[in-house]
Amino acid sequence: GKIFRQERDGFGTFTDNRGYSYTGEWKKYNELSYGTVNDGKGTTYTGQLKMGGVLYDQIQYEGEGTEISGTYMGRISKGVWKAGKLTGKGVQIYPNGYYVKALFNDNSPSNEQYFDNQNIQITKQVFDAKVKYQFCSEGNCYTGVGICEYDYGKHCYLGYWVNGKKEGFIADFESSTNYTYGIWKADTLVKKIDDKEAEKYLTANAKVFLHLLHSDSRFAAATSLIENCTVKTCTSGDCKNGYGSWVDCKGNTYAGNFANGKFHGKGRLSLANNDIYDGNWVNDVKQGKGRYTWNDGTFYDGEWVNNTWEGKGTYKWNNGDIYNGDWVNGVRQGKGEMTWQRKEYYIGDWVNGIRQGKGKSRDTEDRIREGDWVNDKFIISEAQKEINADIRYKIKQLKEALELSRQSYLNAVSPNKAEELEAYKRAREAVLADIKYMENEIYRLGKQIIE
Repeated sequence: GKIFRQERDGFGTFTDNRGYSYTGEWKKYNELSYGTVNDGKGTTYTGQLKMGGVLYDQIQYEGEGTEISGTYMGRISKGVWKAGKLTGKGVQIYPNGYYVKALFNDNSPSNEQYFDNQNIQITKQVFDAKVKYQFCSEGNCYTGVGICEYDYGKHCYLGYWVNGKKEGFIADFESSTNYTYGIWKADTLVKKIDDKEAEKYLTANAKVFLHLLHSDSRFAAATSLIENCTVKTCTSGDCKNGYGSWVDCKGNTYAGNFANGKFHGKGRLSLANNDIYDGNWVNDVKQGKGRYTWNDGTFYDGEWVNNTWEGKGTYKWNNGDIYNGDWVNGVRQGKGEMTWQRKEYYIGDWVNGIRQGKGKSRDTEDRIREGDWVNDKFIISEAQKEINADIRYKIKQLKEALELSRQSYLNAVSPNKAEELEAYKRAREAVLADIKYMENEIYRLGKQIIE
């Protein structure tokens, strides 16, 4: 968020609500000079820097400094920085102590020299054999939960990390079909586990793991363990016949009424992906009045039958489009009104989700169409076609007259005699009034053309 609301001068620490922090010197007018930046995900930088904008995460490394990268699993970069990038002579030290000296240009190295952890110069081939490429592609792989790509994707590690090392449950995927679940200690595999035990670890933190796994097909097996789990736990109250709270192994939660162990009556179901249903249930099925809200802000608020929108209801898209009316088996059917981003409007009949039957619309030009609709399109009557032809003829005549008036106005020459000047001005004002009238009339008539 924005951090500059008052001037800071001296030494101090600032932390925002995302975990970013800065500790160091402040100059007058909130300028920075030297300090330590921490992004909250394992990356720290200590050295000279400057403000790149008015947001905290626009602080830029500028001058001498050292970065410890959480994204690159503890890799240390030392040297001169310009606009946030290593530029000039620099050193990159990897977690096992091997390092590279190079000339950098916008983080790109050249003239590299390679060394082992005993400071002995080695070849690139030896270096590459000892230092494997590691990159945190999702989450927090320094101290948290994340996905780390190792050795240019030959392994993808999903799980828990402490100080850049695998610690606890880790899924090691070499491909979507070749994978190992295990328990690790200080970057060392100490125990392999089977799918059943892996499911317990995955579902214990299902919401976080599902978020990490959402777009990567390589982890399909791990995703399936979460999505197909069936364990449910009553966390409070009576989850058999009464009011209680319930959580399942996917991280979904329910609070409300139960009958024979099923949702029955008023209750709220919150899914691990942040979707929410708040309404009535009959035997675990949405039935009656209720509101379902998706995590992108889209929602349906209305009547349900057998888990499906049926009856009267309102659906609002996250772009502002909104429909209010009848639903049959989850689609717009019957009478309803639709507003598109507060600009276009329709009220009338719907069949299978499209405008069909009698209806009235208003478009972005405030033109009104009222009558029959077929397959989402307005049907122009023969009478309207004749009206359109008449209007177009009138507009054509007006445009011709308008052009003559404009030419008359532009070509008029001011008289030399003072007694003729007032009449000249009145004539020009009359021509301007005619031009304005014709422009307005063309616009008004154009709105009456229905297509």
